[in-house]
Amino acid sequence: MAIERARLTDELRQQAQLRQNFERFMSPNIATLMASYFSQHGQLWEPQELIVSVLFADVKGFTSLSETLSPRDVQDLLNEYFHEMTEVIFQHNGTLDKYIGDGIMAVFADIPRAVRAAADIQWHFWLYNLNASESLSVRIGINAGEPLANHNDLFGATVNLASRLCAEAEVDGIVVSGLVRELCAVDTAFFVGLGERRLKGFAEPVPVFRLKWRGLKPPYGPARAGRV
Repeated sequence: MAIERARLTDELRQQAQLRQNFERFMSPNIATLMASYFSQHGQLWEPQELIVSVLFADVKGFTSLSETLSPRDVQDLLNEYFHEMTEVIFQHNGTLDKYIGDGIMAVFADIPRAVRAAADIQWHFWLYNLNASESLSVRIGINAGEPLANHNDLFGATVNLASRLCAEAEVDGIVVSGLVRELCAVDTAFFVGLGERRLKGFAEPVPVFRLKWRGLKPPYGPARAGRV
């Protein structure tokens, strides 16, 4: 019994460490599933084709703001921004894929979660700017599709288009693909067509849409758009 208890204690300790490592990039529930699967099978899930939503968020104004701050203050501000955005992603059961300079990439299991996360990200920037000496803004792009996924990376046209859409967004705006427009199940969301855009890496023009909220004014945030 003592040996068995020691073995179980060791397994629980290993699972806790795995879960802690996964929680750096995933919401707690997904991290728990990943840690449990790894403990049982000795490996992570095999790469597979998944329907996901990919969100890119890019901070505007950070470069100019960093020129007025010390390197330590810049790092502290960036850490605060990444922490807040990661919490928002996890609250909507998203997975943090990577940080890209002063931007962030996240993946969600469905479109409504990505859309609500985008609203919450806008809300957090609005709150930050209430007391900030210099304001920051965010541009967000969302696409959906079937990128090839494994535990290390996501890649493919789905991800590339999400990144290009982010670059097309106006300040504090959210731009989405036609597929997101078609499949979005958030009642208060509506879309304004921006026409077809020629985007880097895509041979044909891509229909682009601006995401807005019916009957709501910015800031949207969790207390408003997040309830739908």
